[in-house]
Amino acid sequence: MRSGNQLRRSIDRFFSRHAKPNYVLECDEQRLIYETARQGNGAGLLSPVMCYLYHREPEKYPDFHVFPVLNDIPENVLYMVYRDDYPLPRYAMDFIEDTQMVLKNYSRSINIYF
Repeated sequence: MRSGNQLRRSIDRFFSRHAKPNYVLECDEQRLIYETARQGNGAGLLSPVMCYLYHREPEKYPDFHVFPVLNDIPENVLYMVYRDDYPLPRYAMDFIEDTQMVLKNYSRSINIYF
């Protein structure tokens, strides 16, 4: 991930307090990072969303092992804002409902406020 990326900044802060990894490859393409690590060329740091996608399909990604970094990376906040005084088109309401469903399924630890 690029150095300006929010997750990258959090990871850099985390590693500044611990042992700094020896980065061999840095790129934005998470699938490439996964494939490189899967082939035995090191470990990959993936976003939580990518870990969720790979971890939920164990038959497709049998060698995928997650070692989460807990309690040392600050929480990220996601806001979905829309006007409630303006009638939204059906596709926008469907998007809001689908997003809420995905976030609820993604992690039971996410606080969603309506």
